Amino acid sequence: MRWLIFALFVVGIFGLAHSECEPNQFACHTAGRCINIAWKCDGDDDCHDNSDELDCPATTCSENSFQCTSGKCIPHRWTCDQFDDCKDGLKSDEDPEMCLNQTCGEHDFKCSKSGRCVPMKMKCDNEEDCPHGEDEEGCDDVITCDRSEFQCNDKKCISVSWRCDHHEDCDDGSDEKDCPVSECSDIGEKQCDDGECITDSWWCDGEGDCKDRSDESNCSKSVLEEASSCSPTQFQCHGPLISPECINMQWKCDGEEDCGDNSDELDCPEHTCEPGERKCDTNNCVKEIYFCDGDVDCQDETDEKNCNITEPSLSCKDWEFDCKGDGQECISDALLCDKSRDCSNGHDESPAVCPEETGDDDACSKTKNGGCSQICVPKGSGRECKCSDGYELSGETLCKDIDECSIPGTCSQVCTNVKGSYKCECFSGYVMTNHRYCKANEGARPELILSERHELRRYHLDTYHYSRLLEKEVTGAVAMDFDIRKNKVFWTDVEKLKIFSVDLKTNEVQTIVEENLTRPDGLAVDWVHQNLYLSDTGRNCIEVARMDGSHRKTIASKDLDEPRALVVDPKRGWIYWTDWGKQPKIEKCGMNGKERKEIVNRNIIWPNGLTIDYTNNRLYWVDAKLHIIGSSDLNGKDFHVILKDFVKVAHPFAITVFEDFLYWTDWMSDGIHKTSKFGHTEGNSSAAVTNIALNLKSPMDIHVYHIFRQPSMDSHCGDNNGGCSHLCLPVPVNDESDKVLSRRMECACPDGMILKTSSKCEVAPEEQSGSVTVATEQTTGEKAGEAETTEPTIIVQPTEDSKPEGTSEESSTESAPPGNQTSSALEKEEGKESTGLVLGITVAVVASLVVLVSVVIVFLVKRHRKKNVKSMNFDNPVYRKTTTDDQLIMEKNESGNDQMQPLNCDPEIV
Repeated sequence: MRWLIFALFVVGIFGLAHSECEPNQFACHTAGRCINIAWKCDGDDDCHDNSDELDCPATTCSENSFQCTSGKCIPHRWTCDQFDDCKDGLKSDEDPEMCLNQTCGEHDFKCSKSGRCVPMKMKCDNEEDCPHGEDEEGCDDVITCDRSEFQCNDKKCISVSWRCDHHEDCDDGSDEKDCPVSECSDIGEKQCDDGECITDSWWCDGEGDCKDRSDESNCSKSVLEEASSCSPTQFQCHGPLISPECINMQWKCDGEEDCGDNSDELDCPEHTCEPGERKCDTNNCVKEIYFCDGDVDCQDETDEKNCNITEPSLSCKDWEFDCKGDGQECISDALLCDKSRDCSNGHDESPAVCPEETGDDDACSKTKNGGCSQICVPKGSGRECKCSDGYELSGETLCKDIDECSIPGTCSQVCTNVKGSYKCECFSGYVMTNHRYCKANEGARPELILSERHELRRYHLDTYHYSRLLEKEVTGAVAMDFDIRKNKVFWTDVEKLKIFSVDLKTNEVQTIVEENLTRPDGLAVDWVHQNLYLSDTGRNCIEVARMDGSHRKTIASKDLDEPRALVVDPKRGWIYWTDWGKQPKIEKCGMNGKERKEIVNRNIIWPNGLTIDYTNNRLYWVDAKLHIIGSSDLNGKDFHVILKDFVKVAHPFAITVFEDFLYWTDWMSDGIHKTSKFGHTEGNSSAAVTNIALNLKSPMDIHVYHIFRQPSMDSHCGDNNGGCSHLCLPVPVNDESDKVLSRRMECACPDGMILKTSSKCEVAPEEQSGSVTVATEQTTGEKAGEAETTEPTIIVQPTEDSKPEGTSEESSTESAPPGNQTSSALEKEEGKESTGLVLGITVAVVASLVVLVSVVIVFLVKRHRKKNVKSMNFDNPVYRKTTTDDQLIMEKNESGNDQMQPLNCDPEIV
């Protein structure tokens, strides 16, 4: 019995010694130190006495793993990447002999100092991919210009046709030096003051086409007024970027320049700010707390001027010891009282800091590390617990791992949180650079393609050398998109009111859509299902058509004011668009026009460009009024401001994303700019901005032309258009995960047609106004071309006035009450005769009235058109010009020959 009591006493004492550890923690042999139980036998000495790695079973790593000296297993791809993943004190995964002796692939370049393998295409691309930059050595003498290009003095390459064209395409202007004096030789051209030649009809049209804007310098006000007019709810600028421009009337006299020439802020009455606001020098108001906060909120930066902010005094960080008390010399707290003079004045070992030697009486030693799980720092008669890098305190003594992967931008694509650190990796087709960034390693070198109103351009992203994408001059190119597998680029022309495409291999241009367009501002290519989506701001609708422009169908028309940019997500079956009208917003709906919903309606005023990052599943857009680049997830949540800058984001129009960067066009700077899509750079909380191109003429839409911008994915429609006679449209998938469980499609018909069978369209009869849709499901995971669809289900929704097929007036008499059938027959015949006579008279009267009203309407319309033949009414922005061709077309329409009326968008069917 005594022995039992003694044993229980010993166990109790032992338990009390370890009672400070929680049930989910491991008690190290060093008394008072507790660690996460999951860290037991993981190959790392977390207890600092190796007790958590004692009595551990032998570890056998898989074939794809590398075994560290400590026995820890890591993925083999983590070796020789200049990052210590083993953390065994020996960096066994980075052993120089092993790394230098590794064999690189046939198409790889081996870094001589680290042994790392990088793709050969990354050599001499102006980016250091080797840890020591060997891939960029000896590249200065490499000539990259083709024979069809002119090399600027700064080594930049441009199209040889741009040499001496009176427009500086080289950044240093060397393409316009030593050029012979020339005059405009083409008929119908006029020379600007700087020598540039432009079309004669562009002179005094309200738009500065000459680089020096001399074509608009001596024009009468009446000419400018005839060039364009704005709606009653809009203000017409006097001479803006793309002049004359229309802006919302509510932006007039708001203290911020929206026109580009400050005409919207002229002759404005003095106004007062609301309580809690202060006025900028530009007369607009911002919150008072935004003054002198380090961020520019006034357009003229007056909120950050005269702040009298003194340089912050130097100070040591919380985990550091101030040797001299002035922040000039700091050492780690872990070095305090370690019997080594780490401060130059030895203050870290002075009696004032360290307690007198009393054996093990200091707070850290008498309880074996002071009960701290990692670092114990003596503080006078007490102590303070600290954590190693990658950890943070949880409570007073316990250190927990920091999840770096929860911080946006820690890694480009894939982030794996490991104990005390993190590991970045890339998706297939990308290669890691600088431990964090992913760079495309498949497909041709990425290019930027740009619509510049009178030109389509292409820029090499590694050199920024550019050339014409299409040698032929275009007129009013605005929106654009591409199908990279078919080598085609599509664009909208707001002057010719058409949509074109060009084959980049043959340079053949085709007209895709040439009817019923008023102002096509947006364009998006569904490269998977071979459909084309377009937004028409003039008719306020969004349509879908086949890639060749046939079978056009309206998918959205209600509650649209100024729809602009379009992007598609064929994998999930969604389309997104911006609307900068009276109620600005970003919307999404199924690519079949169903399940429409607003996803962003706050922190947004003038949304222009929109793009999708298919790797991180995020939306990015530019706002020309707030001067920001915004971002959210695909449902409009998790909103972030990536960049706010009144200069670099002065009047953005379009945006695209590739790898880690965003590219956008800006009308105020006439340029293309670039920044990090995470909104920061390493070691800097604010985003750095790079100028890709400046001095452009009306930069419009922009895209990165690369295979990864149109990733390969399964088609919802298979390889036979889903069996549909006209349109096969994806049904949106609400599962937001990458693993889409089912592929659904829907047969649809162009406007004016309906589905009569499961997949066949017929012309809609006038008496039937219902809608028919077909929905099918395809087997999960079936590749395009291998799916077999099930029998579709037809759903008919007739209107109240429609009758079932086969129903007639004769059949309705069969239910008449019994009586004299002969008498009833005679009465029926007499009734028919009298009814027919009345009906005939009524029809004749109505027809006469219709003819008379039609004549009056035609007369009034012609009279109105003759008065307004030189005037066009369209909203912001103004792209179109009143050319001689346009005049001829309108006069031809007035004569009644080949007259064509714009098609009004049908009401949205949901």
